Amino acid sequence: MNWKDPEEVREYKKKYHLEHKEYYREYWKRYREKHKDKIDKKHKEWCQDNKEKLKCYTKKSQKNHPWQVKLDVARARCNNPHNISYKSYGGRGIECLLTSKEIKFLWDRDNAELMIQPSIHRKNNDGNYSLENCEIIEWEEHIRYHKYKK
Repeated sequence: MNWKDPEEVREYKKKYHLEHKEYYREYWKRYREKHKDKIDKKHKEWCQDNKEKLKCYTKKSQKNHPWQVKLDVARARCNNPHNISYKSYGGRGIECLLTSKEIKFLWDRDNAELMIQPSIHRKNNDGNYSLENCEIIEWEEHIRYHKYKK
């Protein structure tokens, strides 16, 4: 083993960690139990320092209303150029015209609370997110639909 070669050292560490995975898992579990107060304090400090970054994740509406989460995600795809899916949505000119009341109506109409993984589906793939063009379907059905559509 050549300890001066960073690539060799990296490979050795990777192999070592894989071989001792259970040990490390147990070690960190005990560490977290022992230092719970310290970890919680650091986490609260970090949250205070990063309030702006966390703003979109801490809305009360998201905790209480799952349809609001779906709407926020659809809006991000259409409006946020930093979103990974923006190119396929907002970049193509697709807009999210749904309101909270409309998404709630869709949620109730399509019985989304009974679904395992509900997903907003646009009937016309080139159309906007609007009440007339959207429905809520199961995620697997959504994937299957787009798989065979292409």
